[in-house]
Amino acid sequence: MIIRTTIAIMMLGGLAGCGSSGADNAGGSVSADKVADRMADMVRPEPGLYRSTSTVISVEAPGAPDGVADMLKKSMSSGQTSEYCLTPEEAAKGYEEMARRAQHGNCTFQRFDVSGGKIDAVMNCAAPQGGKAQIALNGTGTSTSSVMDMKMQMEAPGMGKMNTHTKVESKRIGPCPAS
Repeated sequence: MIIRTTIAIMMLGGLAGCGSSGADNAGGSVSADKVADRMADMVRPEPGLYRSTSTVISVEAPGAPDGVADMLKKSMSSGQTSEYCLTPEEAAKGYEEMARRAQHGNCTFQRFDVSGGKIDAVMNCAAPQGGKAQIALNGTGTSTSSVMDMKMQMEAPGMGKMNTHTKVESKRIGPCPAS
């Protein structure tokens, strides 16, 4: 659940263009409507085929047995590349609804600022079994590319703490293939 939400946030934040900025309370949360309003002013992505590459920079699992962090890093598939098609209809909608959906249930934004092609956000998520995660996102983007830096601190019952640092780069590589 947390990983899927994180991927959605990386995608929605990755193409931040000119937008709204605002100081949020360090201890409070930013409403889904406020995030959606800020995203409404962001540059719209161009429709087309995008290639996204995820690189795991570091994985730390304090207190875990030797080798666990290395095993986790390998299992997270550093250097993983995927492609996805963004239809004209999806591109026209922008990211507002995606922002609202990302916060339903177990995640809220503590901070969400977009301005001048940059994004700076912190999201807190809770897992049903009592786990939690804080995800810090910083990135830049245009209508055809993005670079997102994500640092995640997780804690799960029985699993302990884990910190990950991942970089995701996405770029439009052409039109969507005909179906």
